[in-house]
Amino acid sequence: MHHHLRQLEIAGITRTTSPLLAGNLGFAAHSIRKDINFLGEGVGEQKAGYDVSRLRGHIAQALGLESRINLCIVGLGRLGTALMHYADFPPGRYALVAGFDSNVNKLETLATEIPLFAAYEMSDVVHRLDVHLACLTVPHEAAQECAGRLCRGGIRGILNFTSCPIQCDASVKVRNLDVITELDIIAAVVQH
Repeated sequence: MHHHLRQLEIAGITRTTSPLLAGNLGFAAHSIRKDINFLGEGVGEQKAGYDVSRLRGHIAQALGLESRINLCIVGLGRLGTALMHYADFPPGRYALVAGFDSNVNKLETLATEIPLFAAYEMSDVVHRLDVHLACLTVPHEAAQECAGRLCRGGIRGILNFTSCPIQCDASVKVRNLDVITELDIIAAVVQH
């Protein structure tokens, strides 16, 4: 919802309602209202609508979305490179501070302003640059080894785009995004 409210702000929309949010986000209006009510007083009134900026601010504060987070991408193949050039990272929120790949020749040919490093430097660079989150886009067989390097560097969270469920220390939060599993889920929904 926070990202959607940001898009409304950019479009110049100053007020919204739970039915409008529900329609745009794919949730029931009563669920939207219930979630907003958890934010406490001063967010808005459901009949008069919500001030978009104020609601986004309350959500940001409640979820800790106001602090800057250093991010890296591990694996600079097609998906990793696409993520590296993704233009919709919220300004001031996520700072893409490093990219890693095991192919040193690739590092020399990629056109980017983001500092690129060899995979063997990962632990040191993650620690030195205080990287909090990593997007893991390496081949299946390299996923666990790269996750281990990230953990040794002090990473706090990994968004795993590989098909390999990785194992990390309990202090490191991992979110597995297997594209085939997600396609299977949506295919099952549309076929019934």
